[in-house]
Order: sequence, then structure tokens, then C-alpha cells
Amino acid sequence: PRDETHTWAALDAARAAGAAGRGSRPGARADVVVLISDGAPSEPAPFARSRAAVTSLVSELGCTVSTIAYECGPGDADGVAFLKDAASLTGGVHARADFEALTALADAEE
Repeated sequence: PRDETHTWAALDAARAAGAAGRGSRPGARADVVVLISDGAPSEPAPFARSRAAVTSLVSELGCTVSTIAYECGPGDADGVAFLKDAASLTGGVHARADFEALTALADAEE
């Protein structure tokens, strides 16, 4: 909200939901959490709070974190590096997506 990226809050919510077994299969745990972000976490680099949330999520749920950097430009290098690290440290996958590429893909399918 308000041009801020509260990455730790999203990861904490995923951890809480996974620990409670919420989802399409009650009692089941997530194998992977997908984190989509358009920038760096709203905290000073090296993003200790968000990194701690990644560690907590993985240690409690035993899942991987895959990340997607959406519409990240040159000014978002720290955020993209954080997303890549989060995926790498947990055995997840990192990808980039941007509006123009997604629009071209949708147009090609029509």
C-alpha cells in the first residue's frame, strides 16, 4: 500500500496460512510459495526483516519460495537481487515478467 512493498508481511501471512493448513486441501501444507513483487522490500537493504521471514517460512513449512519480479526496471536492482536470493536460498525458481511481454504473449494467443 502507498507505494510500499511489505514483503515480510506477505511471507508471514503465507507462513501462518500454511502452518494452519488453510487452502484448497485442509490440513495440507504448501510445497511452494510464489512471491510476486514489483520492487524492493520497504526496509533498508539488506532487507533483514524480509530475509528472516523467508527463513522462517522455509524452516516451519519445509517449502521452497519461487519469485517473480514484475515490472522491475534498472532502479529496482536491489529488489530483484533480493527476489533472486530468496529463490536461490530455498531451492525455488526466479523469473521476470513485464507488462509488454505479457501483452505480446496474450496478443499472440488470439
